[in-house]
Amino acid sequence: FRTDDSAPRGRVIAIDIAKPERSNWKQIVPQQKDVVDTDDEINLLAVEAVSLLNNQIVVTYLKDARNAVRVFAKDGKPIREVKLPGLGTAKGFLGKPNDSETFFSFTGFTAPPRTIQRPALNQNFFSCFCTAAAPLTFATTTARNFATKMRIAM
Repeated sequence: FRTDDSAPRGRVIAIDIAKPERSNWKQIVPQQKDVVDTDDEINLLAVEAVSLLNNQIVVTYLKDARNAVRVFAKDGKPIREVKLPGLGTAKGFLGKPNDSETFFSFTGFTAPPRTIQRPALNQNFFSCFCTAAAPLTFATTTARNFATKMRIAM
């Protein structure tokens, strides 16, 4: 289950339905933070979605106004970060716990929405299933990630 109980940015827990009392909850994926090497800044990751695919936990995070997707074993050990086709939003990663493939949609800041098929067992996963019908070009537009510090005077 995804919860923000004791974790404002979200975490993944397991609840035994035979013993649902809070004292029996088991934390699987704790609340995450991401350290950036350049200034030792910490980027906070907020859980947006959780699914169980190929007996692995797929967690979609909001990170710096874009999505990051990480895969964990059922015991919570990190397996890998899913490389997305660019900066943007990824939605989906749905299926049954033992499904070996899934589909998700990806919308980039400079690219139209598209649906992508992902074989869950293979780390080389991108094959485009469907893209926008209109021929769009963004040759003069570039998306890049940057951070800024802000101070609020009271």
